[in-house]
Amino acid sequence: FGPRFLARAAALRRGGVSELQLIADFDQTLTTYTGSDGKEGDQCHDVMFLRLTTDDEAMRPGLAEALAPLREWQDTPEEKKMAICNGDLAARKRRTQWFNETFLKVAVRFQFSELAESCVRRSNVCLRPGLATTFAWLADNCVPL
Repeated sequence: FGPRFLARAAALRRGGVSELQLIADFDQTLTTYTGSDGKEGDQCHDVMFLRLTTDDEAMRPGLAEALAPLREWQDTPEEKKMAICNGDLAARKRRTQWFNETFLKVAVRFQFSELAESCVRRSNVCLRPGLATTFAWLADNCVPL
């Protein structure tokens, strides 16, 4: 923890649990982290996009084709995504909804639940430094999660 942690923890205790807001940044929106291999950590959908093997895809005919537009959108820089949406935030939101709904349909159709464990094992995800200490502190201070 940083040098001001104890003072902040005391302020949280005075404010009570109702004043606590815990933000989980699993997809690196606010922060970044380094994966177990020293590269940028895999994010949510990347675990499947990057860690499916050619054998996984070969055993599920049509999977590669179904994932192609999702992978393309995922790999598109945000500036280009906004350009594709003509700078319209509502259009960008609809495109995100399309991505999420389509990913879910592909996941169900091709039974990602059977592939998830092996993809996670092949991924570079890891606990961020200090996370275990943070959860221990929250538990010690009876903060509900």
